[in-house]
Amino acid sequence: MKVNTKGISLEYKNGKSVSKISEIFNITENEVRSYLKTQMDWYCKSVSDLTLSEQNDILEKYLSKEFSVLDLSDTYQLPAPSVIKLLTGLGVKRVYHKGRRYEILKQTPFNKKQQEFIVGTTLGDGCIRLSGKLPRLCLVHSEKFAQYFHWKLAQLDRYFNLWRRKIDKRKNTVSLYSETLQHPGLVKFYKDFYPSGKRIVPRGLDIYMTPYSLAVWFLDNGTLNCGTNHRIYTNSFCYDDQIELKNLLKRCFDLNCKILTRRDGQHYLSFKRKDTVKLSQIIEPYVIPKMRYKLRLSLDRSSTTTRQTVFESKKIANPNQTWRDEWYKMKDKINNR
Repeated sequence: MKVNTKGISLEYKNGKSVSKISEIFNITENEVRSYLKTQMDWYCKSVSDLTLSEQNDILEKYLSKEFSVLDLSDTYQLPAPSVIKLLTGLGVKRVYHKGRRYEILKQTPFNKKQQEFIVGTTLGDGCIRLSGKLPRLCLVHSEKFAQYFHWKLAQLDRYFNLWRRKIDKRKNTVSLYSETLQHPGLVKFYKDFYPSGKRIVPRGLDIYMTPYSLAVWFLDNGTLNCGTNHRIYTNSFCYDDQIELKNLLKRCFDLNCKILTRRDGQHYLSFKRKDTVKLSQIIEPYVIPKMRYKLRLSLDRSSTTTRQTVFESKKIANPNQTWRDEWYKMKDKINNR
């Protein structure tokens, strides 16, 4: 079988792994490596070929933080693993090296939908923190919402690192945490949302506010209050930002809401039933089954809450449904007098 060797080298340069390339071209991994050796300039030089001054130069350049392992690999025609071993042998305790895949991802800009996700989750439970010179996007969710957490990871799957469980023994809670790699595409969002270190609502989010980004924001901070109307808890923002969010929803989706204040002074956005149904219908295509209990798709009282479907899926009766039906019947009798 004739194999397109140029195609193999191109896929490898674009960040594909050897195993992935073997699946694409339907050949073994050893065959992929053999083709790569004939098509690419693999570095065959070893550390023993370097002079003592060259080894010292590598150490000085790495410690100056102006050269990465990959830069040194290209400059001295050495394999990256050999550079790491040399630096370790010269006394560097920890050598930071993410490989070419991460360098390629850093140069790959976010597309429009990924930018919408970043805005939606930053308005919600996500945050952007500065890590060194470049920022990262961080996600934290309760283990009870593990399926939703992994759905969010899938939205930026290439950019997220491994996730881990965090146990809080004081509160007796378990949360799931993950963060993206450092990316220059997050710099703009970090400057917009954190101009002075504290999160705000930047002006001009209209271009990112789509049904998809609204769904991400609502699934993070939204709820269906008593099965009747939607609320979005925005207590982390100041009152001026609450007004901007209210106007943003009006401009982009023609949704009306009120800014209400709890007893502890925290603010939230509250929607009437008509706008609750409209909001649910806008975001429904992007809501995973596990989170559909937050939706209200009709003004019909029998469908005021989809929590009922959650109870049905678990094959147990909804203990709240009986008294809620009785309460509505009593209210109708009083109104009809």
